[in-house]
Amino acid sequence: MSKEVLIVEDDRALAELLSRALKLAGYRVKLAHDGYAAMEAIERSRPGLVLLDILLPRRDGRSVLAELRKKEATQDLPVIAMSGVLRRPKQARDLEEAGANAFLAKPFQGSELVGLVETFLGPPGSGRREQISLTKTSTAEVVWGAMQRGLSGALHFQVGRKRKALLLVEGKPRGVRSNVVRECLGRRLFEAGRIQREALDESLERSRAGEGRQGEILVRMGAVTRKEVDEALLRQGEDKLLELFSWTEGDVWFEADSEALPLSTPMESCKPEELILRGVQRMGPDTLRRSLLVLKGKQARLDPSGLSEGVQRDPAVERAREALEAAGGRADDLLRQHGAILFGLFVLGALRVEGDQPETKPTGLPDGPIKRAVRTGPVTHAELLETRQHQAEQSHFEVLGLAQGASAAECKSAFFALAKRYHPDRFAGEPEEIRALAGDVFARVSVAHETLSNPTQRQEYLASLKDKGKKEEENEVSQILTAEVQFQKGETLFKKKDYVRALEQFNWALDLNPEEGEYRAMRGWTTYLLNPEDAEACAQAREDLDKAIAVAPRSVTGYYYLGLLLKACAELEQAERMFRKAIELAPGHVEAARELRLFQMRREREKGSPKGSSFLGFGRKKG
Repeated sequence: MSKEVLIVEDDRALAELLSRALKLAGYRVKLAHDGYAAMEAIERSRPGLVLLDILLPRRDGRSVLAELRKKEATQDLPVIAMSGVLRRPKQARDLEEAGANAFLAKPFQGSELVGLVETFLGPPGSGRREQISLTKTSTAEVVWGAMQRGLSGALHFQVGRKRKALLLVEGKPRGVRSNVVRECLGRRLFEAGRIQREALDESLERSRAGEGRQGEILVRMGAVTRKEVDEALLRQGEDKLLELFSWTEGDVWFEADSEALPLSTPMESCKPEELILRGVQRMGPDTLRRSLLVLKGKQARLDPSGLSEGVQRDPAVERAREALEAAGGRADDLLRQHGAILFGLFVLGALRVEGDQPETKPTGLPDGPIKRAVRTGPVTHAELLETRQHQAEQSHFEVLGLAQGASAAECKSAFFALAKRYHPDRFAGEPEEIRALAGDVFARVSVAHETLSNPTQRQEYLASLKDKGKKEEENEVSQILTAEVQFQKGETLFKKKDYVRALEQFNWALDLNPEEGEYRAMRGWTTYLLNPEDAEACAQAREDLDKAIAVAPRSVTGYYYLGLLLKACAELEQAERMFRKAIELAPGHVEAARELRLFQMRREREKGSPKGSSFLGFGRKKG
């Protein structure tokens, strides 16, 4: 699958910011700024996903979406629709019913965009990773294999358009993400009768407007309590994961460098062994039958003593143990009634069959992070100096010689290896300069070890690493998107001739994005309309319109409104030039064409007018 994203957005500044956010995440990006250009780009080089704005020039996004879904070659092409105007839940549902795979309401965070793109395309470069086929290896074996090895990273599952991801930290589930609409929190609460449709729609709209996650919004609305949301989140996370066990096909790959999953549901209190036993009971009969072939015709022995007390006391486990003992260890007769539990116990290693226990690690899962070798031989002054210089630019993981996401046990082992080499006590008889360098190096190693060994400090540090380099980018994207929304609100108020409120919105938009020429042009003309007789207001309007053209030389709006202002101030030759420039940039600009026709008509009329009459009526004496 191609990892290229085509961004179709007529606001070029916003398109560039979205492009930078996706490129920073590792995706390839192409841009198109209108509907026709989008279709041409898709015909030339099929992208993996299209990020499609709905309100586009020349050909709107709905038309593009309809054509993509009509053509056989593009009917399965993932499309994420976005809009800052069509924001209501019903409008979003209409777009999804028209063929959009997902919808983003502007403004949105860069991390939200990247997370959604990853949901459809997978992590950048994931297609080059070794994959596990679920037709050959069950979800239970894949998940437990990753847990057992204490892996840190993300397991990605995909079948068709359906995608899920499980975040692991040292083998423990910490979050799960799904692109299945019915699994979202609001939908679950609605279907369970906990909230009304109105609350669902409002919370969804406010979430898309950037007010926070849906559960938090529902609590603030008073639709549910905090306790109800926490309980629903717990069930939601587990159900998202348990549903994976029913998959009979699809691919799985592991991404070791994932420290977080945007838009995921937390799973902090998940008990891995109990999860596996609940999961295998979701397996379909064909998958279970295939998985149980390993027990066919074999003598088996059940010893759950190494498992958690909760698993040992599970009534289903107890019944399976008693049945197995009564059958003299022959599992064949028990597979119909106790097959799922027996297979789950086999995966957990509590059910052993005659002969050697087979390897439970599915092909495609790594053994864990690779350590860099610690130097051997005498420690020299040059080595200490070089090490200290490198440490200044390294993360805590790199200081310890580990890949990011290494387990606490690996950090401890690496620390002891480095302590043997760089502990200051080893340099007691060395010159002061050597001892000082060794002290600096070991202090940096100690800080790295202490941070990564403390779970709380480790999570805070991982979060800071994730944010570093992206925080400013995300804030900038969010600021631009918010500015666009405020500008669109201002345009709506302007059309209603509510100039006071419109000016407030344009001011807000410019505060967030001062280099957008369109915003400045609209503010300038609105300023004039509010106080056409005020010389100061006219001067401010002229300044805004001049600057709008300076920062956006192809701004049709800037030229047109400057033309109107110049006409109102009787600067007629300059006004006519502005209207002609607007027509040059946009031949179909109706209003500018009308102004030019008026100039022409009155110029022709003036030929027969008495001497002294004013051109176009401006400055004409009354009475």
